[in-house]
Amino acid sequence: MARLIEHPDYATNSYENDIGLIILNDTVPDSVATKVKVYANNFFLEIPLEVAGFGFENLSNGMNTDELTKVDMKVGSDEYCKQIVEEYNYDYLICTESTVGKNF
Repeated sequence: MARLIEHPDYATNSYENDIGLIILNDTVPDSVATKVKVYANNFFLEIPLEVAGFGFENLSNGMNTDELTKVDMKVGSDEYCKQIVEEYNYDYLICTESTVGKNF
């Protein structure tokens, strides 16, 4: 990875603007590259999602991984996410239910 460009308004204490660009050193061969899935429709409970990013290796000590990871998750209920994230807003956030061993 050559560079990671965070959203200019990203704040680590909230989920707003939690997006960025990854600039690679080299071109990724077609045999390795995976096309991005863009979800443009409504989300319903239990819809499977593929999520990629830099998550946590270990939630208990807050260690981030520096390796890009992909995990399969499911859309969670608004009630579930409001219990976990007080500022959860379904207008611009997608709730995923946490999966043991897939800390994202």
